[in-house]
Amino acid sequence: MSDLLEQLLHGLTLGSLYAMVATGLALMFGVVRLINFAHGEFYMLGGYAFWYAYAELGLPYPVAGLAAAAAMRSSSRMHTT
Repeated sequence: MSDLLEQLLHGLTLGSLYAMVATGLALMFGVVRLINFAHGEFYMLGGYAFWYAYAELGLPYPVAGLAAAAAMRSSSRMHTT
């Protein structure tokens, strides 16, 4: 039963990430009529930042998520200025 719950959690997490990426691409294309190729770059940056915080630094899962969000936020501010 725990395997089923774990797979369900992983599926929901991956599905929500796909939904966020698709929503971001749809909003960008719908408003600006331009495909933002940096969108995938930020997605991968968040993934690597999460992996580093969780696996290498040993931070708990929610804290690693917040650290990844902070890394993406600081990187996006560097790119816009």
